[in-house]
Amino acid sequence: MMYSWAKAWAAGDVPEITDTSSFFPSATPLRVDATTPLGTPHTRDLFLLTDEFTYLNHGSFGAAPRDIIEAQRRYQDRMEAQPVRFMDRELPLLLTSAAARLARYIGCEPRDVVPTLNATTGVNAVLRSLSLGPGSVIVTLNSVYPAVLNTINYVASRTGA
Repeated sequence: MMYSWAKAWAAGDVPEITDTSSFFPSATPLRVDATTPLGTPHTRDLFLLTDEFTYLNHGSFGAAPRDIIEAQRRYQDRMEAQPVRFMDRELPLLLTSAAARLARYIGCEPRDVVPTLNATTGVNAVLRSLSLGPGSVIVTLNSVYPAVLNTINYVASRTGA
């Protein structure tokens, strides 16, 4: 029987996979904590970047840590081994489990965690979901990302904010 993640999500019945060893028995991610000084050789080794330059733009795209890239590859290999099983059975459970873990971490209900493709898409969804009207004010920094500013301008023009 196929797991209906949409029904479970809506009902707040989100399972959590606590033992991922059956998925990835060799997964041993690197650990960095708040005491690890930034810019040390240790943190540089966490990335696949070449030594010729210092990469400062982690916010826009790229430069994922090695352990994240390795995890992505393990998921991709698992998907490629049996695409239908992975997409129909495993992925929905993995996604809902990740949402449940994140919800517990940030102190909300799993059904209140909404995955998006990227931060811009998430901000767009939130801005368009607000009940704004004449007199409403949208505040942002002058360093706002252009795509987010476009959404702010669009929402303001449509709502009178």
